[in-house]
Amino acid sequence: LADAEPIAFAATGAIAISAFTRTQVFLDAAGQVAHPALLWHDARAETVVGELKAKCPPGHPEAARLNAFHPAARLLWLARTAPDALARVTKIVEPKDWLNFRLTGVLAGDVISLARLAAAAAAGPDGRSILSAVGLPTALLPALTPHNTARERRAMALKGSLLGAGILVFFAVFGEGVLGAFGI
Repeated sequence: LADAEPIAFAATGAIAISAFTRTQVFLDAAGQVAHPALLWHDARAETVVGELKAKCPPGHPEAARLNAFHPAARLLWLARTAPDALARVTKIVEPKDWLNFRLTGVLAGDVISLARLAAAAAAGPDGRSILSAVGLPTALLPALTPHNTARERRAMALKGSLLGAGILVFFAVFGEGVLGAFGI
């Protein structure tokens, strides 16, 4: 857009980002992508679901939700198929959160989009999390914000960012409905 319509792009006052859940973006300590994102429909983790369920702590409240699309299954699949990439991963976010990070410098997620990962990282009745039970790191969640707030941040002058400093970045944690209501 910046190249195709430079005048219109220069007049941009805000950008809106909405949720696209069940897609994991794997970031390293520098905030760079450590492995290609796993999109919502990627079922390759089906090969490790049995192992994940077998090692799941007894009575863990998230156990019934484990399937090939669950972030815990995808992390275990990544551990089995790309261990070097997983070793570099320090945070997992959704695409909207990654875009927000690139535009504003704030690395954060929300309690709705990352609920399944948060539940897998939480301790069950025996004190173990699902992630720790299969040898996966539990500190992969970014800071989480409440679900009942549409968020607004101002873009920072970041290296590699196309937006100028001060442009508003709106993003909703529950879909594009709120952003559409704002007319953005």
